[in-house]
Amino acid sequence: MIKEAPPASLLAHLIAESLDAVLIMDANCKIRYVNAAMEKLCGYLEGELQGESLNGLLPEAVAAEHDSYVRHYLEGLRPSTVLGRVRALELRHRTGEIIPIELKAVDLGADGRERFFACAARWKPSMQRY
Repeated sequence: MIKEAPPASLLAHLIAESLDAVLIMDANCKIRYVNAAMEKLCGYLEGELQGESLNGLLPEAVAAEHDSYVRHYLEGLRPSTVLGRVRALELRHRTGEIIPIELKAVDLGADGRERFFACAARWKPSMQRY
């Protein structure tokens, strides 16, 4: 039985209203979309993260290496240790505070000539990293 995908407008509405924080970035690690839950989680107002580097939301040690991890993944030089797995990680709040989260990141593939990645995240206080 073939299931039809719901219309894109319904999926966009679902993501926008999701309780989980959702972020989409391009292959250059620029934030292309965040929903209201991600803005709230990180302390930003609507539209402030659009076009910014994802590294601004990452702890310094991760941010220093993130772009090269993505580049090596895209070039086929290194498999991802994050994509497709639920991981306990951290985000940096606008105030600089480090926030423990549970995250699942996925490679969305290409839309035309652009490649996109996404993640869904939840705040997880007192979570151990795995």
